[in-house]
Amino acid sequence: MRRRIVQVGVAPSGIGLDWLRAIAQAPDWTLAGIVDTRPEHLQSAAERVGLSAERCFTTPAPASSRQTVAAIMLPSAMRAPSNVCRLEAGAPSRYEKVARTRCMRVM
Repeated sequence: MRRRIVQVGVAPSGIGLDWLRAIAQAPDWTLAGIVDTRPEHLQSAAERVGLSAERCFTTPAPASSRQTVAAIMLPSAMRAPSNVCRLEAGAPSRYEKVARTRCMRVM
């Protein structure tokens, strides 16, 4: 059974793009949606992975579901509101520690 995941934060470069590609190609996951406050980021990301406009959101609330995990790929100061929204809906959430990940790649 494939698990569902939404990605919050789909900037056209950096760690968000890396995760978006990895999720889209992962055999055990279905990319259920993407969330970003910038419509141009949503459109670009949706085109990259073949996602329909109905699965693109500008706030995490419509994408919050107990059956869907969220991968939060936002700067530190922006993570809390997305996590709170998901947790209030009873939905699982994870976020990336961007600085550490980038350091680990160099090592």
